[in-house]
Amino acid sequence: MTAIMIDLEAILKARRVAAKTVFQKEVAANDDRKPNPYTPAYCDPNNEFRGTKYDATRDLPLTEVCKRIRQDIKDAITGGRLPKVKVSVRKRDYRAVTLMVTEVPDSFRLYDPEYLAWARDNPSDDKYGNGPYYDYGMPLRGQRMTAEYENVLEVLTEIAQAYNRDNSDSMTDYFDVRFYKTIEFCWKLTHRRKDEEMAALPA
Repeated sequence: MTAIMIDLEAILKARRVAAKTVFQKEVAANDDRKPNPYTPAYCDPNNEFRGTKYDATRDLPLTEVCKRIRQDIKDAITGGRLPKVKVSVRKRDYRAVTLMVTEVPDSFRLYDPEYLAWARDNPSDDKYGNGPYYDYGMPLRGQRMTAEYENVLEVLTEIAQAYNRDNSDSMTDYFDVRFYKTIEFCWKLTHRRKDEEMAALPA
């Protein structure tokens, strides 16, 4: 009787070892497979973006985040990363922040001279969004604006994103961010400076 019990235990142990081996092989095989293309990106931990200052400020209200963004902009101006621009930083609603450039130095140029020369010679096309500087009636910003202009937007975006978190998946219309952001130049400033810079072009 004792011999039979020992044999049964040995058989059960062998089955457990075999089952464990099969499981380990299945896990290894699954690790080698490509990600399922139908899995939403927000289920992928590598999809999430976290700014460098997000974790330290995650519990702060957006009004406090705006204060810190203002200070970071001042530091960027002092450090030479930004020209002496004036930027309005506002909490628009409970999950939105707007950075609006309202003033720039007199020496700062917003518009590319080649675009301004074309706009001066083709005022009707420029007004109605036709010609090489427009695509389906929308302005091609990179062709119309200067590198100075683009650099300001790039630095401001970097400053704001340092406090943000984004785990959205636009393919499935899933949006999960700490805050939505708008970063732009004030339209009154761009209109005024366009006229001034165009008037300063050589005849």
